[in-house]
Amino acid sequence: MNYASSGKTPPDDPARINELRLRLSSILGADRWVHGAFPAVAPITIEEVSKLLKGYSGSVMVVGSGSDFPDEFNPGRDTLI
Repeated sequence: MNYASSGKTPPDDPARINELRLRLSSILGADRWVHGAFPAVAPITIEEVSKLLKGYSGSVMVVGSGSDFPDEFNPGRDTLI
């Protein structure tokens, strides 16, 4: 995808990653990541999930599907982290 011509923010944009982390912390009402917790997020793209959770070693439930998820996406088959 050509993000420059689409007007979308690239999934690896540091400001976007920070925004997603803050949004997730707000949703969870948490001020830190806790090993063994099971946060849930409704990501916009698979790439955003990967960037958001990079380095996180706990389990995560992904709910909903964003507009950029391919029709053939299978959460039981496709590993996000």
